[in-house]
Amino acid sequence: IKKLHKQILMSRAYQTASGHDAASATKDPKNAFYWRFDRRRLTAEEIRDTMLAASGQLDLTMPGAHPFPPRGSYVYTQHHPFVADLDKFDHRHRSVYLLQQRFRRNPYLELFDGPDPNNTTPSRSDNISALQSLYFMNNDFVARQAEALAARVALDSDSLPARVDQAYRLLFTRPAAAPEIADATQLVAKVEANTKDRKLAWTSLMRALLSSNEFFYVD
Repeated sequence: IKKLHKQILMSRAYQTASGHDAASATKDPKNAFYWRFDRRRLTAEEIRDTMLAASGQLDLTMPGAHPFPPRGSYVYTQHHPFVADLDKFDHRHRSVYLLQQRFRRNPYLELFDGPDPNNTTPSRSDNISALQSLYFMNNDFVARQAEALAARVALDSDSLPARVDQAYRLLFTRPAAAPEIADATQLVAKVEANTKDRKLAWTSLMRALLSSNEFFYVD
């Protein structure tokens, strides 16, 4: 069905943005004829892969087998099944290679409506919860990607506006507007003045950008 995929992807309807048009909205308020692209949230895998790609940490190679303990060193039964310590199975490969367990779902994938490992999942729910925001505020994985992204933009230029613009291009695939650059540089200066830590200041900005609606949604 690759030819069908290509036909869909090359169509005008698929390549249309999600912007509003008053005349079209009046004629077709439910977008039945696809005069715009329905705005959607990134899937769980897309969120994680995009963070890794933007920070320069994504490993596109195919990984080997998960590092399970050697045979003979364990005895698992129906009442004592294998339950992994996911920290030992963490990696920088694409999210399709994340460990999935039948008895305990991956907490990250479950939080962002990932697929059920026990069933086929032709369509997914699209839930929005406060826990998702808390994940981006407190999770160590997000903190590492924000730090790596800050280091990446720092290497590109010594200019603060240029660094902010590069971050916007990496995360949102667009240049930063002048007010956005002004707000970002003000935030960096404020955090750096309070903490005396420039690295932390830039990491804080990157984390704020990663937590934004524009990062989560495809227009």
